[in-house]
Amino acid sequence: MKAGASLWLITGVEGNWFLFDGELEANCATAAELGYDGIELMVPAAGAVDRGRLEKALTDNGLKLSTVSSGGGVISHGLSFSSPDAGIRARARRFGVDIVEFAGSFGGEAIFGMLKGKVEPGVARADAVACVREALEEAAVAAAEYGLNVLVEPQNRYETNLINRLDEAVELIDTLDATNVRILADTFHMNIEERSIAGALRAAGAHIGHIHVADSNRLPPGHGHIDFGAVGAALREIGYTGYTVVECMAYPNAKDAAAAAMTCLRECMLG
Repeated sequence: MKAGASLWLITGVEGNWFLFDGELEANCATAAELGYDGIELMVPAAGAVDRGRLEKALTDNGLKLSTVSSGGGVISHGLSFSSPDAGIRARARRFGVDIVEFAGSFGGEAIFGMLKGKVEPGVARADAVACVREALEEAAVAAAEYGLNVLVEPQNRYETNLINRLDEAVELIDTLDATNVRILADTFHMNIEERSIAGALRAAGAHIGHIHVADSNRLPPGHGHIDFGAVGAALREIGYTGYTVVECMAYPNAKDAAAAAMTCLRECMLG
């Protein structure tokens, strides 16, 4: 497994749940210093980051771009794959493809969590799921051009009523024509929704394509009650070798949180 650090690059937002916030070069340097292998970005749009600047920050620090979240489409533009408004859905799909192509050009994969949206009042669940399915199919075609997967993230019930558990994501993926859609399993969300985090990971098996780690309180791993030893054992059992990205609140500050998370990862998951 490889370790990744999350970096938030959306300005004008009060508070977030990413490890680092702003300052691309400085945060890449800190991540590399602490032993991280890659960086995951949250961006307001695919064209919002200067490509040359990003490439230099990664190269100078020996890092890879692991993933790019599409959540900026929600935060900055109010988009949703499952909106009742056909125009919003179309813009959301275009936004998603743009994120796939931006991430793919750096060898990274695109994440679809918040952008899935939710089942809105007056919309049948089957129709909302069909909209998500259509968007993922389109994104998967774009990702295939780079030989990469796209990642769908189940999120907890307080954030969405659409795809909360890993088994629901497996069911959705199994209905797709695309063969390059995988699950992003996030321990914070799983702690709320799954009976057993380790058991859900084992059941999803080869569908797992990416991992987010935060503890039960969204603090760095080791600051709550999740058993990350059991999580690591389950991931090794299913043969997972991808990125484990720390996506947690920067407590008590970003560097200390990143260092604490890396200690936990090395003890429980990366060895």
